[in-house]
Amino acid sequence: MELTQDILDAIHAKLSTADLDGMYDSYLDDVYGTVSVVNQPASYVLKTLDPSAYNCGFSEWLDSEISNNYIIQVVDDYYIYDDVQDLIDEMKG
Repeated sequence: MELTQDILDAIHAKLSTADLDGMYDSYLDDVYGTVSVVNQPASYVLKTLDPSAYNCGFSEWLDSEISNNYIIQVVDDYYIYDDVQDLIDEMKG
């Protein structure tokens, strides 16, 4: 996807960045659910007890989301790929 300066300006003006932490936490919680011993979501337990594993998993998850065109990096920010594509289509008219 080629991003011209007009498109970059529109992305920053019209779209919110993706809540990657929230998305990753939701993914973990959907896959692993609640840790019954402490009655807490899996994301909270992993983030609290093993932040290194949480960060490693986050990096792998983000790489996968980018590879599958669910997330796109625009300069230093991340956006939902479909939102960016919809904005580009809208700009093309």
